[in-house]
Amino acid sequence: MTGGLAKLAYVYRVVTPQHTCRYGLKSVELLREQGFLVEEHILASRSDEDDFKAKHQVKTTPQTFIDGKRIGGYNDVRRHLGQTALNFDAICERPPFFALGVIVCLTLGAVWFIRAVSG
Repeated sequence: MTGGLAKLAYVYRVVTPQHTCRYGLKSVELLREQGFLVEEHILASRSDEDDFKAKHQVKTTPQTFIDGKRIGGYNDVRRHLGQTALNFDAICERPPFFALGVIVCLTLGAVWFIRAVSG
């Protein structure tokens, strides 16, 4: 906040009946937590998204603009605000045995349930 006035951020994010960009929501939330007034611009169709990307020469959304300057996506906003960028690969990676463990637990639970019900 400067001189008692909140800074303004513009966030362009996708919201369609099939998809709501979670990183657009995270960008808006983070900016508001940091005291920004956020003006959201919803890209409600594939053509809206494609037109926006072509106009701004970007490959992804969401995109955030502050003081007329394109900051970028969610990780770029985090860096701009002095926070550490997230490692999306580490977040999304799951060792193969994780899936196997889930399958084994579900199978054992189903077997236990069937035995309990059938008496």
